[in-house]
Amino acid sequence: MARQKTISQSKWSRTVPSVLVIDDDRSILTLAEKTLSAIASVETAETAGEGLEKLRNDDFDTVLLDIQLPDQNGLAVYCEIREHDRRIPDVFMTIEAASSTAIEAMQLGAFDYIGKPLSVEPLRHLIEKATEQRQVSSVPVAISADEDLSGGDAELLIGRSPAMLDLFKAIEKSASRMSRS
Repeated sequence: MARQKTISQSKWSRTVPSVLVIDDDRSILTLAEKTLSAIASVETAETAGEGLEKLRNDDFDTVLLDIQLPDQNGLAVYCEIREHDRRIPDVFMTIEAASSTAIEAMQLGAFDYIGKPLSVEPLRHLIEKATEQRQVSSVPVAISADEDLSGGDAELLIGRSPAMLDLFKAIEKSASRMSRS
């Protein structure tokens, strides 16, 4: 499992997010690890194969991924990450900020991209946003299927997207009609 740190704050404690950084440039890995270690547990991998292996064995909240890797194209790695877990926000690193590959990654659903050389504060801020999205998307939301939320016998449905909320309302309307007949 991923290294999970816990921060204690009097009565409260929280788990520090985990970030996987995949890049063949050791200076980028070192910079990312030093920059992000204050806000996350950081694992690094120098190849796509090593990164995908770590991903299969551990839980990560965000992946920071180089577009150019020696053993596999970053977009292909991204697709494998999506197959593993679609909720993991992926941030691409690229030398050319306006590269067609970075744009294609965004069109495929990547969280964001950042240009190299990496700048400490923008990197930290971007990873904080990505891990926050991951944490929010991982918490199920329970809503009542009944219009009157005060009833103690209300059934709960789990979901958060607008499409799911519309579906829950349609189910409730259908169930109400069926119970009247």
